[in-house]
Amino acid sequence: MARMRTTMMIALAVAVLGCGGKKSESGGGGGGKAKDADPAAANAAVPAELKGKLEFDTAKDDQDHVAWVKPKGWKEGAIPGMVKPPDDANLGFMTKYAVGTNCDGTCTSKDWPAVADKVEFAPLASAGTVERDETTPGGRTMVVASGDRKDLAMVWWKKGAEHYVVCRASLEKEVVPALAAFEAACKATVTGL
Repeated sequence: MARMRTTMMIALAVAVLGCGGKKSESGGGGGGKAKDADPAAANAAVPAELKGKLEFDTAKDDQDHVAWVKPKGWKEGAIPGMVKPPDDANLGFMTKYAVGTNCDGTCTSKDWPAVADKVEFAPLASAGTVERDETTPGGRTMVVASGDRKDLAMVWWKKGAEHYVVCRASLEKEVVPALAAFEAACKATVTGL
């Protein structure tokens, strides 16, 4: 009985210490809870024709120390961090917005610019016409047009981190005029890196 209890305790400890557990203070977690993201800039950038249909609020993932701005009242689906407008909002069937982290496999330090290019930007660029592609020392932003739709991806990384943070928006023609508002929402992300 004691051997079984010891085996169960070891299995529990291994599960807690795995990639899904708390991030280390020196790793990609950033330590402590994320401060709140500020929706003011995103709300100020909502165009007049979408006022009343689109408003931004805050959300938080204390496990990964990420806080972000998201469209208020949009519903979450099966993918954590991804939201879609309510069906009666008439903002386009494929319109969606997501913020999250990605390890691209095991959650260890990697060459995040190369990983983000492979996972986020190369597939996005091949899906349409790249309108903007900007790289900063700790991130990258891309806007791609595909027919009437615009797609936005914004990624942040830090050398030595265990993951990167990504913000994505896919905007159908009904909400494309709010691209600047979605960019402001992405920029408000508190990455915790």
